[in-house]
Amino acid sequence: AYSAKYQLFYGLVTNASSINLEAVQKLLLSNLSYLEISVEGLHDYDKAIRGESHFRTIDNLINGISDKRKINLTSTIFEDNQAELIDVIRHFSERGITKFNFSSYVEFDKDKQNPTKEIDSSAMLVFFEKCRSFLESCKNQHDCIDIRLCFTSKQCYDLFVSDNILSDMIAEKIPKGKKIIYSIGNHILELNFPLISIPYMNQLVITHEGYVISCAIEDRKSGSAGMPRPI
Repeated sequence: AYSAKYQLFYGLVTNASSINLEAVQKLLLSNLSYLEISVEGLHDYDKAIRGESHFRTIDNLINGISDKRKINLTSTIFEDNQAELIDVIRHFSERGITKFNFSSYVEFDKDKQNPTKEIDSSAMLVFFEKCRSFLESCKNQHDCIDIRLCFTSKQCYDLFVSDNILSDMIAEKIPKGKKIIYSIGNHILELNFPLISIPYMNQLVITHEGYVISCAIEDRKSGSAGMPRPI
């Protein structure tokens, strides 16, 4: 009742490595707004990060879910897994998943409380174009596919000051706190930007519309480079 009154939404983020179909079905029948499952690619990339059988596990799990409306897939964008991420969208959209969230990899120094490295804005722009091309290629062929790209503050600034397809949209929308949405046929390509960043909570980011992003970070002391960790 409280969440309905104040229009709150909440979900669960999991890599689904140890969750079974019965548990998922119970979650989806609850008041949970969404169940977000992490996957980093179709083949070698997901295997390297999540383990040998991870992709097969979630693929079988999703195939067994009858009502997939509450299922989101979330992925971390690295410098070299963009092609695999487009394959992720293609693969799972054919299995009934329509919501995909992507955020860039960030290396983070806990002592200095700031990011030390993140994907170049030009690489994010390339991925935006790849997503747009994919949605163009399947225009009106699927149920509405909703792709959400989560940019960092630095990426937003870099794209704002350079001449590119997103510059004018960023200049127009971000100061007003408005969504940046491209409609492609019946599909949606949406850009999110940070409203609040909380570095001491592993760079927890809340977007302008209240969505909590699961960031991938590197703890420079532990040396766990490249290991996405959901918040």
